[in-house]
Amino acid sequence: MGGEKWVVSREKAEIHRLPTFHHLPLTSPPFARHDWEMPGDSNLLPIYLHLARAAALRGRPFVRDKLLLLAAVAAYDGGLKPIAEACRGEILGHNPHHMVSHWPTFITALQAEGCLTFLSQVRRQYPPEKAEQLLQALNVDPARERETYFHDGEYAAALLGKSWEELLATFGED
Repeated sequence: MGGEKWVVSREKAEIHRLPTFHHLPLTSPPFARHDWEMPGDSNLLPIYLHLARAAALRGRPFVRDKLLLLAAVAAYDGGLKPIAEACRGEILGHNPHHMVSHWPTFITALQAEGCLTFLSQVRRQYPPEKAEQLLQALNVDPARERETYFHDGEYAAALLGKSWEELLATFGED
């Protein structure tokens, strides 16, 4: 378990791995008090983006927003801040009063306990295993699609219907 940090949840008397969000102090609240965990699997980003697009095509905008929220977490965890912020923008484009509108950026929302609680609930609805099964039912192969792009950011931007350069110009690299 090299380099992993663990915390004991006082409410449940269980041990949980701390979140892997980059650039945020993991020892300060709310992270030290919360059992939210998002695996650092880079395959989650395209999975959640594909599912969000499928939900939109099926006329399920609230499901799309939940999946975009999970995609934003996966993007942030993968070091793709412009993608995380673009996902937030897509959510707010549909629902300007969504919970993430309370914070100026997605990264600041991740520091709020209320947002983390909501993310935990959404992740329980669409855990990685379920998301992978749903994507298989759509007959989508993200690995094969990914091969046609130069990097993960460009691929994720394309899944959002944007260009990587446009997102960098809007949100910057950090």
